[in-house]
Amino acid sequence: MKSWAGTHRWLWLLTVGQSVVFVVLAQFPINSFIVRALMIFLLVCLWTTVLALGWNRRLVRGLVMALSVLVTVVLLLPARSVMVDDLRERVVRALRQYEGVVYLWGGENAHGIDCSGLVRRARMDAEWSYAFAHADPTAVRRALWIWWNDQSALAMGQHDRGSTVLLERVSSLSECPPERYLPGDFAILNGVHVVAALGAGVWIEADPAQGRVLVLPRGSDNAWLKVPATLIRWSVLAER
Repeated sequence: MKSWAGTHRWLWLLTVGQSVVFVVLAQFPINSFIVRALMIFLLVCLWTTVLALGWNRRLVRGLVMALSVLVTVVLLLPARSVMVDDLRERVVRALRQYEGVVYLWGGENAHGIDCSGLVRRARMDAEWSYAFAHADPTAVRRALWIWWNDQSALAMGQHDRGSTVLLERVSSLSECPPERYLPGDFAILNGVHVVAALGAGVWIEADPAQGRVLVLPRGSDNAWLKVPATLIRWSVLAER
């Protein structure tokens, strides 16, 4: 009995420790492969320790197993059609939420973000929001795919793994009529920088020179709007 009490206490401490480390990693702005791998490892460890803690309690054991089945179902259900306009609006809202966030190379959250990270994070946030609003497990899978797969500005402009669609190449965004792209689309500038469309000729970017996320109104004299640009659309937003 004393032996089990000691083991139980250590399992609780281990569970709390794993949870704290997981939360810290989830808040860490740079989404590297090491961070992602550690988060998955910690989730597996948490599942194991919680199951061990509650193994003698039927309710806890049942809840853990039910959660495991639910995750499996979410990962395996066939794809559903996308309400493109709704998802597009969610992407735009998510982009705007990062205005003013500090620029951090490789960053992908509100603690620090870079140009490609801004576009990716907004899409992830939009997918999670869409998934809960429509009970759509395929949106969860799309969000997890973006989270797991790094994408540079260059990769996004090269249809990386079929995730993006090329719209057209233009001499500059300042000379490109807004009718030629939609809110939620984005542009690769000089092959190295990413800005995203908010609608009506307004763009948003994580500007390394200014050190923060900026909204660029139509007619802005920002230098990035005057260089050659490749207009890109997320593949999921091209579906009809």
